[in-house]
Amino acid sequence: MKQLKHTLKTLVMKNNYSRFYAIIKQINQSGGDITKEGIVSDFTSGRTKSLGDLSLGEFQELERSLVKLAPTNRNAADYQFEKLDRSRKAIISQFRSIGRTANDAIEWSEKYGVNGVKKQFNSYTGQELFKLLRNAKQVKADFIKSANKKL
Repeated sequence: MKQLKHTLKTLVMKNNYSRFYAIIKQINQSGGDITKEGIVSDFTSGRTKSLGDLSLGEFQELERSLVKLAPTNRNAADYQFEKLDRSRKAIISQFRSIGRTANDAIEWSEKYGVNGVKKQFNSYTGQELFKLLRNAKQVKADFIKSANKKL
């Protein structure tokens, strides 16, 4: 039974790798600048850079995140603006879900930055916004844990 689960996971994962790489290629051709290693490392908070080390659920979640960033049949400038705008809105959404304002999200992003680099909120690149979003989700999780402890 264990061997069957492993074989099933291997088949599902290998079939999706080509789609995963196609999405990355599509993003990069539209002006993005991402790598498989960078995306996987950011997604796993540095635990791994290998797709093979991800569980099926992790891989599917990562792929869903990338699909949201993938361009449609618009020109590269429209795609780049919309992609960055969606990422900024996702960060703001994380803060609003815990009762904070859009200005709180912007101030937090500008105060903490990414990898020691602090910028204006609208100046972050797609990769930096991806990292900020992961960090914003962690802020939300920490806030919820803290609130539950107070109960």
